Amino acid sequence: MYGTPAYMPPEQARGELSTIDERADVFALGAILCEVLTGAPPYSGGREASRRAAADAELAGAVERLRSCDTPDLAALCAECLQASPERRRADAGGIAFAIARHFATLEERLRGAEVAAAEARTRAEDERRARKLTLALAGSVLLSIVAGALSWAWFSHKESLRRAGVDSRARPSVEEAALLLGQAESSADPGLFARASAAADRAQAVLADG
Repeated sequence: MYGTPAYMPPEQARGELSTIDERADVFALGAILCEVLTGAPPYSGGREASRRAAADAELAGAVERLRSCDTPDLAALCAECLQASPERRRADAGGIAFAIARHFATLEERLRGAEVAAAEARTRAEDERRARKLTLALAGSVLLSIVAGALSWAWFSHKESLRRAGVDSRARPSVEEAALLLGQAESSADPGLFARASAAADRAQAVLADG
């Protein structure tokens, strides 16, 4: 009997040489996979203790450890390899290798999908940031335009008020003179007062028209 007892199938540990075939290799691969997944081979203890455990197919501990494994598909494959009866195992190691390769290919595909999704999320976030910046810039530009328009209107109104005030100040003496002379002319027979009042009114009208 050759091999390491911690990885032996039961038929090999019992020395049943006539029943040993490719499915013994399947068990050995499952035992190695069990150690990779759980940190320990199917059987523990010294060489003799492991041989007795292998001969008695004491696999309950290994199966229990596989149930708590965080890769359930590989754990199920490993449990299938560690069947005590050779008839319940896979026929050859090639199927095991293919199943493991398919697992890692699927895992790699998922990782690529996660990377693509993360990149798309970063792109969307960057687009949203640029959109917010553009919106703020446009809002600021509109606000500045409104403020500039309001200031221009206020300045124009102020200048218009000043202009009107200047026109009023220039026309007011002529208007007051015309009113005074008109009042005097109404109580006097002097026709010159009406002429002077009319001339003062004309001067006031000229100032207003010029403004």
